[in-house]
Amino acid sequence: MQVQEAGGSEQWKRVKKQLRAELGDDVFTSWFARVDLEEHQDGTVRLSVPTRFLKQWIQNNYNDQLMGLWQRECDNVHRIELTVRGAIRPRQVVVAKPSLAAPQGTQAAGTDGRGEGLAD
Repeated sequence: MQVQEAGGSEQWKRVKKQLRAELGDDVFTSWFARVDLEEHQDGTVRLSVPTRFLKQWIQNNYNDQLMGLWQRECDNVHRIELTVRGAIRPRQVVVAKPSLAAPQGTQAAGTDGRGEGLAD
């Protein structure tokens, strides 16, 4: 997805710079280094993060601060949405490997049905 509003990425750069100044390098790097701007359109800013934990942490601890910084950049921002990147994973197809064992109900040659060799 791409940033829809011209200048949105420049605004995001300024918001991140202000976050870094307010929080310090260590906190910024821990919580915001992997946040990406996905879209800024119709008063909504959509940001993405790599994990659900990071999404929850930012929402619970920094949502108001993010909103304030965005509103300084663009006074029509009234909502910030956080999404988890790659939250929808493609279904994995499981391919059964052919078994080397004899099919059930049959005996392998030279066994007594319990997998033990027959005595001569």
